[in-house]
Amino acid sequence: MSEIYDIFTRINKSGSNRISRAEMDTFINTLHSPLSPQDKSLIIKTIPKKGINFDEFKDVWESYINNPGDINRIEDVFAYSNKKGNGKITIDELKNIFIHLCEPKTEKDLIKLITIADTDGDGMVSLEEFKGILKK
Repeated sequence: MSEIYDIFTRINKSGSNRISRAEMDTFINTLHSPLSPQDKSLIIKTIPKKGINFDEFKDVWESYINNPGDINRIEDVFAYSNKKGNGKITIDELKNIFIHLCEPKTEKDLIKLITIADTDGDGMVSLEEFKGILKK
């Protein structure tokens, strides 16, 4: 819960306890996410003019994180993160994913994640292994 609140306060630059459309737009742009302009626009339009409070944000955030959605979005995140284009995500690329999600992980946490996900033992995470991480 405190991680979600930290994210909320990072987005809510005005300190109004409500995230405005402009604040959400700025936040989405800082993620450097693979979202299409249409998806970004849709997210912004779902926020009421008065903004959203913490409870509303928490519901949206948890549904997004707990239900990563269709396979295309997962594959888009993987492709965006796989800077080397070799079909495998390194520990540094995995670290960047969590930074962009505003959920930075320690080196120890990342090594643990890779150890759990890396079913073929090559020290990296393939798309199928990445999908496995998201399901856990």
